[in-house]
Amino acid sequence: PRPLVSSKYPKAWPWSPDARRLYELTDCKRTKNGGWGFILEHVSPRGLVISSLIDASNELSVSEFIEKLRLDMRGAVNTKQDNQKLEKAKVGRNYPGGVNPVAEPWSRYKHAGLDPATFAPLTM
Repeated sequence: PRPLVSSKYPKAWPWSPDARRLYELTDCKRTKNGGWGFILEHVSPRGLVISSLIDASNELSVSEFIEKLRLDMRGAVNTKQDNQKLEKAKVGRNYPGGVNPVAEPWSRYKHAGLDPATFAPLTM
């Protein structure tokens, strides 16, 4: 089986419930102008990840840096509507105030009313 949907969206990543439903209703084997309505979302906003990596770069060994990068670059597949919920909750590019992103990487989703426990990879 193919590990990607439409040559872009990893089946092994967590998919939101709406993204999984959209996948089941769509023939993603063919190209569609404007895309399928899926969004590759970084669980941790990229700008914050880059700042964090720069700040930690002098203190971490190479293996620690690689592990931090691996954890911080986690992703999910959302729908455009899921992404709009993050933006509307004002956590599209930031974490909610007072949240430790290392301890609660999915806090942006919780804050926007998206339950991380309902995200799951597509069955292959």
